[in-house]
Amino acid sequence: MPDDSTLEQYNLRNIAIEPALVKEFISENHHLTQIDLVGGHSQAIDALFILPPNVLNSDIAQQLGCEIEEGPLGAMIKVDEMKMTNIADVYAAGDIIRSAHNVTFATGDGVMAAMAMH
Repeated sequence: MPDDSTLEQYNLRNIAIEPALVKEFISENHHLTQIDLVGGHSQAIDALFILPPNVLNSDIAQQLGCEIEEGPLGAMIKVDEMKMTNIADVYAAGDIIRSAHNVTFATGDGVMAAMAMH
């Protein structure tokens, strides 16, 4: 959760944070209109922003001995500026090395790793 100062700024802008689990998304004519939350509460909405945690879908990095670090959104493989891990000649790129998932960053990371390997 954000700190009290940030929450105060959100309140001034009529922005709500709902930490409850989502049961169902409701849409009309392909537009999201409501979320039903676990526990029976529903909320009409115009927009929804989510913050999914990072999850490494494979344990191969751990098996190889790569250093894993915790970021603000979860686990990531630690790399240097050339995308090499702490294990010589083992590189990682894309969403597994960043908190922010972004195709542009992932592509650039892949290019950097490929150049370092070449």
